[in-house]
Amino acid sequence: MIDAAEIARIRSEVSIVDVLEARGFRLRRVGQDFVMCCPFHDEKTGSFKVNPVKNTWYCHGACKEGGDVNCKLSALTCGKRHRMRRKTTGR
Repeated sequence: MIDAAEIARIRSEVSIVDVLEARGFRLRRVGQDFVMCCPFHDEKTGSFKVNPVKNTWYCHGACKEGGDVNCKLSALTCGKRHRMRRKTTGR
């Protein structure tokens, strides 16, 4: 298990915006937040909102959930992982 201090360090040092952009997602600045289509379900409008100040995200669409840089990635099911990879790589 990962130490709580290490998780806190990662949360403070890793930007969700940088992680998403590095994976090829295109975020659009809206006020102080960023918006994009949710990587966890199909949609045509951007319901996935990232707050760079708090370093958190929330999906206002089908997911109706949010979190930080750590929580969703570790909770993804295999099917969701596959859909996310397909959206980012086209495979």
